[in-house]
Amino acid sequence: MKKALLAILALGSLVVSAQSIVKESPLGAYGAMHWTLSNGINVYVKASKLQPGWITIAGTSPGGYSHNYTPAQASSLKQLNTVMAVSGAGGMTAVELGKMLRADSARMRTYVERDEEGFAGSCKRTGLETALKVLQLKALHPQIDTAAVNKYVAVNKKANAKHGDPKFAFADSIFANVFGHHPVGSEKVSNYDLDHIDLDFILQVYQDRFADLSDMSVFVVGDFDPDSIKTLVVKYIATLPGKGRVEKPVDIGYRLFDSSKTLRFTAKMAEPQDKVYFFWTTQVDYTLKNYLTAQVAGRILSDMWLDDLRDKHGWTKHIDSHCSVVDTDGGPAIYFPFNATVTAGKGEAARQLVLGDLERVARGNVTAAQLKAQQDYYSRVHKENMGTNSYWMQMLQNYVLNDGLDFDGPYQSTLESITRADVAAFVARLLNEGRQLNLMMTPAQD
Repeated sequence: MKKALLAILALGSLVVSAQSIVKESPLGAYGAMHWTLSNGINVYVKASKLQPGWITIAGTSPGGYSHNYTPAQASSLKQLNTVMAVSGAGGMTAVELGKMLRADSARMRTYVERDEEGFAGSCKRTGLETALKVLQLKALHPQIDTAAVNKYVAVNKKANAKHGDPKFAFADSIFANVFGHHPVGSEKVSNYDLDHIDLDFILQVYQDRFADLSDMSVFVVGDFDPDSIKTLVVKYIATLPGKGRVEKPVDIGYRLFDSSKTLRFTAKMAEPQDKVYFFWTTQVDYTLKNYLTAQVAGRILSDMWLDDLRDKHGWTKHIDSHCSVVDTDGGPAIYFPFNATVTAGKGEAARQLVLGDLERVARGNVTAAQLKAQQDYYSRVHKENMGTNSYWMQMLQNYVLNDGLDFDGPYQSTLESITRADVAAFVARLLNEGRQLNLMMTPAQD
């Protein structure tokens, strides 16, 4: 406990003089304010009592480990966030930091992803300073806890021993093929990855990413005191390193698969089952209309697939499918996966049913009732989301990071404007212009 106390007291030395808010102006959206700090960081704050006593905070800076990427270090980069999370910071272990945060009902994590670095947290109003203290420890005084990393490696090697199970092999194949076998494309951490963690390299990359946050955007939403929030922002955000570095992510060739393909393979199974996976994608503009049409079309099709595969035939208990528009290195794209485990011997029939429903929707076979059910669903979800800090955090980030793109104001009118023809055209575009990945695993014959 003495070590933890000393680490907290040492935070006073992190605060330097002449740090300030140098410019204040209304954002122009959502009743938020925009502050420019002396270190170059831009802060966007929105006061809200939708969740009384609670605050959400996040920061993002473009670049990520793409600036440090080499294929030879892919194993380390895939595990960077986990290694740093179990290692603690500022002379405190991860366990000690966790206790410190929980004592004030706060959460705070830092991360370095492929195309950005940043932090995310939430807290009670009284816990904001604690969350920001932990942020400074993690950003300015990262450390490697070798014992904690060794424990992480041992636990994951034990888990990997079970990966002979066909469901793990199938999941590995999905990730490898969806991201074109890119070295950091698979979520799986193999024994090879675990044996090739370069802790010095991980720390070097992490320190480089947090060494200059001049181009960081910070967002604060929630129930805060206007005066105290300024004091805390100056004390903890304005004192983060800012030396003028402005970056964009480096293209490291991270792409979704570049051509349609169908892959079949078998595996020995204790309980014989067929596994069917589809992934459809194509480039599309990132607009609210496309964003909502993707969601509506995805749920219409999911309902149709459940009706066919589960209710009519009884081949599966559930499916996993959703449709969205996401950002990729190649630009915004439709992201539409389908995954189901079905009765052994029914995989090909299930595959044909999935494709048949997709083709029927593309031809316009969507009823007014099907469309209205999804519009009503998303209207209800939207109203519920509007009462949360996380929703307004997302709206702020979308507006700031996408050149004034507003997904809130026109949400309801845009949702209601979607027609059956829009849904059909959206799905037809996937079929006619898009790329399709189809994987199937069936039981190996003795």
